Amino acid sequence: MIAQEESFQSYLAIPIKFRKTLKVLQLKLSLLEETLRPDSVISSILRSFNEVLQTDGKAFSFRNGDIFIVYSPKVNEQEITAMIIRTTLLFADKLGAPDNFQRRFMLPEEKDPLFWEVARISKTRFSPSAKTQSSFSGSFKPRTEPGKVELTPAMLARVSAVLQKTEFSNLIRRQKVCVCLEGIAPQPMFEEVYVSIAELGESLLPDVSLTATPWLFQDLTETLDKRVLATVSRHEDDAYRRDFSLNLNISTILSNHFNEFDLRIMFDMKNSIILELQPVDIVSDFNAYVKARDLAHERGYRICIDNVTAQTLRFIDRERFGADFIKLVWNDSLPALLDEDPMLKDKIMQQGMNRTILSRVDHAEAMNFAGKTGITLMQGLYLQHLLFTKRR
Repeated sequence: MIAQEESFQSYLAIPIKFRKTLKVLQLKLSLLEETLRPDSVISSILRSFNEVLQTDGKAFSFRNGDIFIVYSPKVNEQEITAMIIRTTLLFADKLGAPDNFQRRFMLPEEKDPLFWEVARISKTRFSPSAKTQSSFSGSFKPRTEPGKVELTPAMLARVSAVLQKTEFSNLIRRQKVCVCLEGIAPQPMFEEVYVSIAELGESLLPDVSLTATPWLFQDLTETLDKRVLATVSRHEDDAYRRDFSLNLNISTILSNHFNEFDLRIMFDMKNSIILELQPVDIVSDFNAYVKARDLAHERGYRICIDNVTAQTLRFIDRERFGADFIKLVWNDSLPALLDEDPMLKDKIMQQGMNRTILSRVDHAEAMNFAGKTGITLMQGLYLQHLLFTKRR
């Protein structure tokens, strides 16, 4: 089995950062029985594509057998078509027509759908939509920040050891989600409880990019999950009893650590607690998501699909996913994207009244957009400012 997911991620990191135009072709050889696609055949296909692409692209094989070919627009498309036909002929009629086993992506416009597909196949947290105030399982950009080195296993062990001894409540941050209606001040509904990965990195390993190495970062988020659940469940100063949300890995919800947390929460308060899950975690293993969602609902908690962008919104159906809320990320291009695609705007309305939360509402423009779109639940620095002004 030839698995080159990590090389694929590294190869795309810089082009994605600088929004370089690239084409990506996915050949779904995973549709074939494994015996029909041995490593020798996969290697031959990779070699053939790489000979055609030279310095204008590269082919990668994934552990499920699929092949991803990344190439510059200046590559002759006819040469790619010829290679696809050649690949088809290797498997006689087992794959059928070429259109049945291929998918194309144009970068940077379709980076989110591409990374969703990569996450589904490789079950990693590779996602382009970074959450600055990332919680324990926030998706991230798989690249090293300028001036920083990548996280190593030895560094991770050091961080984990420190986290076991640190007074964890000092690392926890909160941000309120409010109901916002015209003519009245924002009304707090619940508050998100999270750990800022940026702050954590600066305090523990300022010269290290915690998010640059996906598999190690995943391990770190699971450690953070455990510490947060333990801290929140202590109810110190009568805090964390109701009306808050936690960002968790799906694997954490299915673990004994969540069972222990659940035992410390009064039953009649559980329906005021929301568990926020990342889309890339959901599509990585949808069966695990369904199991975690059903477990959470049975125990009284509610589910929010966090970190939904305009690009990934088209793939998210709140009702079909069985979630209670979705959290849509604001950015300056969001209004224009919705104006260009009325169906996308309808998609927001179809999520249900008071079911969409607009996050990163950091200025009045975002709040005005939410009001015009019919979104009443919001979260962000501008809301924090309004709440502070109201208190004063």
